[in-house]
Amino acid sequence: MSIYYIIWAFIAIGSIADVSFEKWQDKRALNLFLCIVASLFCGLRFECDNDFLPYVGHWNNLPYFSDGDFSNVFSKFSSIKLEFGYKLVAVILKNIGFAPQAMFVFCSVVTFYLFYKVTPYFTRYPNLALFLFFSQFIVLPFMQIRFGVCAMLIWYSFYKWDKHQKWKAVLFFIFAISFHNLAFVVLLLLPLLKLKMKYLIGVLVVVLFMPLHLVSDFALAAVILMGWNYGDYFEDSATLSFVSYFLNFVLVLPLIIIAFYKKNYFNGIEKNLIKYYILFLIGFTLSMNLSIIARIAIVFSISICFLLPEYLRMVKEKSVYKALILVGIILYGLMKYMPWLQYYKPYNFNLELI
Repeated sequence: MSIYYIIWAFIAIGSIADVSFEKWQDKRALNLFLCIVASLFCGLRFECDNDFLPYVGHWNNLPYFSDGDFSNVFSKFSSIKLEFGYKLVAVILKNIGFAPQAMFVFCSVVTFYLFYKVTPYFTRYPNLALFLFFSQFIVLPFMQIRFGVCAMLIWYSFYKWDKHQKWKAVLFFIFAISFHNLAFVVLLLLPLLKLKMKYLIGVLVVVLFMPLHLVSDFALAAVILMGWNYGDYFEDSATLSFVSYFLNFVLVLPLIIIAFYKKNYFNGIEKNLIKYYILFLIGFTLSMNLSIIARIAIVFSISICFLLPEYLRMVKEKSVYKALILVGIILYGLMKYMPWLQYYKPYNFNLELI
């Protein structure tokens, strides 16, 4: 398991460049290199978690274009209960001659590439953002396959929408839906971003006192109505620890308070990131015993990667406080990274892509 800590430490050391490098081009060059390392590390993993073999099984059941006439090929393609976009990419790669591992590499590369593309827009600390993304999200098994692609397509859509390229934003959101149906629910929550900060905080307060069984009943009915294959997620009644719940509130609470009382302190991008995080807190609260909502909340929680480094610009350059904040961020990343490793098997590389 030491390879997991070696890669984590390598990215953690690289993240220090955000406060030691002066040129933005140097930070971005390092960021690209670290993204390549992270994407290959995640994409080439072989039989390391419980999601690996089911996805290989789906790959093996996908048809070759030579498997009879069109109706036979389409029937086999449709029989696999996964989203159209994911299956389409997989069946193309399979018919070109790639092995199953190629799909894991594809999903990992796309996830990190999109993260690399949106990072300059959302933060001035690209390597710290990548470090946080790697530490607390990429160790989740489902983040490295279709859900990871879906989540980053959504964030790329946010980026394009903010840049007033709305038709591209819509297109990338459709791509996200084609990789994971839960993107539909994210779409339904986006109108909440139109609310003023104080009203969005009000929604969070209401949710804190809402009977959770009502949410569970409504969500289950919606999933059944849509015909989605996520029934198992409603059987998970495990509750989140109070420490985890409390920490997620405290992390960004100072930023929320500043945004509430000092309306001109943050720019529009930073205010949107805070709103995304409040949406995460709303989803996080509702998911205390409903894991399907937790997955939806994770999409918005990616905002923490861009928000936490913001504390660095609130203190003077070359001050002891900046060093303490940097150490705190790295320790937070380690605290989020370590617990998930217990669910992984020892790391195995698989270079057989063809």
